[in-house]
Amino acid sequence: MSDQLARLIGAAGGKPETATTAAATAALHVGLRTGTRWFALPAGAVAEVVMLPDITRVPAAPTHVLGVAMIRARLVPIVDLDLLIAGRRTPQVERGRALVVRGDDLEVGLIGTETRGLIALAGGADRDGDAPAERPPWVAREERAGAELYAVIDVGELLRVTLRGGGG
Repeated sequence: MSDQLARLIGAAGGKPETATTAAATAALHVGLRTGTRWFALPAGAVAEVVMLPDITRVPAAPTHVLGVAMIRARLVPIVDLDLLIAGRRTPQVERGRALVVRGDDLEVGLIGTETRGLIALAGGADRDGDAPAERPPWVAREERAGAELYAVIDVGELLRVTLRGGGG
């Protein structure tokens, strides 16, 4: 943490982040449900969660890219993770959400039926040595938190696969 940020936090009556809280923050994720699947994205990569915006289809886009949406005066590609994994579309619900994630100067909106904020995951290896063959390369691992099993997403790999045309 920068000295300037530490001073601002202290001036606001907060406690500056320590190495312990930095590690704890790195383990915080935001949950996104698509149908019956739960995904966890690192909180630091989540730019915002918005109500599902109007989506404009883009000709010749991959099937999992539903189109683009105007979010805070930016055109953001909207991706359906269920289409990417299983070839079936996430159920559209009246109160659907789009979770906007950023990495490597790219951003994408992921649609979902529900979000869950700040889930503390224990962490672990980036890749499970015994990962099932059907696991997409952008799923780093699976981890249980409470009653839910979360597929923990590697945001950089997800962006590469969904927006840069990598295999997935």
